[in-house]
Amino acid sequence: MKTIFISISARQPARNVLRTDILKVLQSDPAVRLVIFAPKIKIGQYKKECNAPNAFFEGVDISRKPISKLDALLHRLSLFYINSGTGRFLRKQGLLYERRRPVRYALALGFLLLFGNRKFLHTVFRFLDLRLIHDERLAHFFDVYQPDLIFTPKITSSLDRSFLRQARRRGIKTIGM
Repeated sequence: MKTIFISISARQPARNVLRTDILKVLQSDPAVRLVIFAPKIKIGQYKKECNAPNAFFEGVDISRKPISKLDALLHRLSLFYINSGTGRFLRKQGLLYERRRPVRYALALGFLLLFGNRKFLHTVFRFLDLRLIHDERLAHFFDVYQPDLIFTPKITSSLDRSFLRQARRRGIKTIGM
């Protein structure tokens, strides 16, 4: 039996996973065990939506806050090596329109143009994150369930980053959305 971990850290990932055909397809295979991780307060609601014999739910309380100042720094820096339309839109919306910081927005776009989509930076940040951030908050779930695959629908969330770190250390394949 193959075990797949799915993390649901917020409403949007819940909508994108639990309320689409992704879950139906995975549930239809009896050789697949799904372990869905969500905030403890939401577990009851999600169990009602996903009532399948091969789906198990685990409540987790992972803070949205980074686990250290170094984690926060690497997370913020990592956002500059992904140059995408969505990223540019979110920066424009957050920095220019909501916070009204045009200079900061211009600097962010400059950094994005200089460093965005540089494979070298991607490699460096992954290496530093793996070596310097010691995140064992989810290790016991990996020991109990022995997953074969980790699916993270919001790779920028603290919960998903914890799953990705643990999977990387254990050599488990991951899919990020």
